[in-house]
Amino acid sequence: MGDNAKTRTLEGWLIRYNKPSRPVILPSGRKVYEVILSDAFRESVDAINAGAATIECNLEHVDDAICRIGLTGKNVKVENRAEGVYATVTLIGDTVSDDVFARAQAGIVTGLSVEFEPSPSGAEPAYEVVSGDYLRKWSKLTLKGFAITAEPMYPDAQIVKATEGEVATFARSFSAADLANIQADIERHVTQSAEDSRKPYEYEAFLLGIR
Repeated sequence: MGDNAKTRTLEGWLIRYNKPSRPVILPSGRKVYEVILSDAFRESVDAINAGAATIECNLEHVDDAICRIGLTGKNVKVENRAEGVYATVTLIGDTVSDDVFARAQAGIVTGLSVEFEPSPSGAEPAYEVVSGDYLRKWSKLTLKGFAITAEPMYPDAQIVKATEGEVATFARSFSAADLANIQADIERHVTQSAEDSRKPYEYEAFLLGIR
């Protein structure tokens, strides 16, 4: 594929702050709910937007990402807002993107499921007992990625818009260091390909710079 491709854009909430997750049911029958408090991802989102951290987008939490960024703003834009973290995902017109976009438009996948880790500088989660069930509250987390999914753990994390744009030209500008890193990654992927189960479109996406 060349640099001209259809653009398909998904927008939605990765997380709505202060909204409960679906419950995890313990063997005792008690339920554990989780809440991510206001601005828990603020520092992490700032780091991503500054290029100091990366984020990955995948389908149904499959490890091989469909949208990878190591350079700020290439395919995924994240914003920390008062209500939560809002994301805009640009899917470039390859096989996997076509599939994901079709699923979203058909309402097969309607949610976004956040992937995170406890922040090294953050406090341990606080626990409360509410009507016999547990409520875990996070005040500071590191955003690692998110999945486009049919059933997000947080019901309020939803895709709110799916749009298809005209043919667009994507301008790419890489430094010498970027190009060296990309070449090294390509060589590593090719070396691993004999025993790897990756599908051809995943290599195509990688070579297009969806990182």
